[in-house]
Amino acid sequence: MGAELVKLNVVEIAPGAVWRPGWAFEEENTVAVLQGSRHGDVTGERFPLGRGSSVYSPTGRTLNRRSTTGA
Repeated sequence: MGAELVKLNVVEIAPGAVWRPGWAFEEENTVAVLQGSRHGDVTGERFPLGRGSSVYSPTGRTLNRRSTTGA
């Protein structure tokens, strides 16, 4: 497939907190939600997220994830 590096980050986000991976612009990113509810922003486009959902951010796009109910 050509992948040189694959990373997995597992993060817990407090209610009201925002997770902004500083490397998001240089890499592809996929966020999977295991519990709680929140939204994800990919270069200004907002997606509602809940348990079992995900959002994809291709290379060259920013990524933010805000938790509304924790985790």
